[in-house]
Amino acid sequence: MTRSGFVFGEPLIACLHLSGAFAGTALAELRSKRRTVERDGPSVRHARAGLRLQLLQVWRRLRALGAIPLKRSAYLLPDTPERYEDFQWLAQEILREGGEATLIRVRQIENVSPQDVLRPFHEPRDRDYKQLAARYRKVLKGLDKKSAAGSAQVQEELARLVREHQRIRDIDFFEALGGAEVRRLERARTAKSPPL
Repeated sequence: MTRSGFVFGEPLIACLHLSGAFAGTALAELRSKRRTVERDGPSVRHARAGLRLQLLQVWRRLRALGAIPLKRSAYLLPDTPERYEDFQWLAQEILREGGEATLIRVRQIENVSPQDVLRPFHEPRDRDYKQLAARYRKVLKGLDKKSAAGSAQVQEELARLVREHQRIRDIDFFEALGGAEVRRLERARTAKSPPL
């Protein structure tokens, strides 16, 4: 941390900057799920619908990658080789669709504290972990019944929970606190039923 802002050590931060039709305003509208009234003819409405679908696909990909928005048109991920490649692929897709995307490596963000950088990474993961923990508690309650532990339905749900936990861990780049509760519940599950 410097006086002027947050300085990243290794790894750096990869930043995908979107502009043109794929810029922040359009993605922000999708994120907030605003609807606009269209007064144009059918061909314009069709073109806009296609663009909205492309924007929605980009937004879903960014979300699935665990990228966080920095202002309206830039998205951040830790700069690991895998994440950088994810951004490269997404940038190519955006360019292929006629949008504009620039991939940037960032060492420092002026006037931003470490907490301000980490918070947007932690908040969605903590929500994911909270939902997963609730599902684990429900299954653990069912495991208290002797016959439930061996049922195929319970084992399938446990397998889904393990896969979902792995998916969340894959995009939990800075170890959000909510993960500790899920790991505790997984240990409790292991103690009550055979490993998957």
